[in-house]
Formats: sequence, C-alpha cells, structure tokens
Amino acid sequence: MIKKFVTLLLAITLILPSYAISAFDDVPLDAPYAKSVERLVQYGIFSGNPDGTFEPHASLTRAQMAKISTIVFGLDSLAAANYGTSLYSDIDGSYWASGYVNVAAKNNLILGYPNGTYAPEKPLTFAETVTIILRLLGYTPDKLGDNWPWAYTAKAVELGLT
Repeated sequence: MIKKFVTLLLAITLILPSYAISAFDDVPLDAPYAKSVERLVQYGIFSGNPDGTFEPHASLTRAQMAKISTIVFGLDSLAAANYGTSLYSDIDGSYWASGYVNVAAKNNLILGYPNGTYAPEKPLTFAETVTIILRLLGYTPDKLGDNWPWAYTAKAVELGLT
C-alpha cells in the first residue's frame, strides 16, 4: 500500500508544473534582481519588511546599511549584545537597529555626524555607500587619505565598483 502511495505521489509531482515562489510580494520572479535578493535572504543579509515586502526601489537607509554591513563583516552576533544602548543622540536604545549601528560605528564601517547624530532613517548618499563598501573591503583613511568623498569615489571608480 505504501509503495503504491509513494508511486502515485511521485507521478503527481512529475506531472504537475512546479512554481517558484518569491520571498517577497513585491519582487517579481522575472525581475533582473530577483535571484540576487533571494540569495541575500538565504545568507541572512536581507530580511525584508514585517509586512512581507522588500521595497526593491526604495532608498537604503543608514540603519539598514548598518545591519547589512555588520552582517557582511561577520559581526552580527555582537549586535544583540550592543542592543539597548546608543552611541548617538538621535537613536533610542530600543530602536530596532541600535545594536547594528553601535557595532558598525565601533568598527568604523559607518560613522555618525560631527554633531553627535546618526540619522538612521536618512537615505544613504552615493558617497556614503561607496565609503562603506570600501571600508568593508579594508580601505581606511590611512590608505585613501582624508579627502572625503573624492578619494573614496576615485578608488571606487578605479576598482570598477561604480
């Protein structure tokens, strides 16, 4: 009886078309970025929004980039330990990304502003994004100098990142 059931189940599986399912309601399977998004979700780098959306055309915020860079740099386990406090006057310790922001700042991946703020919901600028990527690749002011953002943008162009 079990053998017949398994055979029937296998036959149905082979006959029925298989459907791919997107991880997010707003990421079409035929979108040129769909596989990249899926892979980054599998690596734990992206998790999307609580409502099941990804918002692929939205700007990345400084808080989101703090999470991404902390995970990519392999420091995500420290984020939980750094949650509940804040290095910046505009972030409450209970803010969802406080641990990520603290770890990113302590490791010079994403820094706050001279006035003591971080602006977590501010969209990243091109210069900030390039700087963070170069820092993740190991480039420091010692290697690039203090001529920000021009030295960082020039290095990104040289490396073919733009």
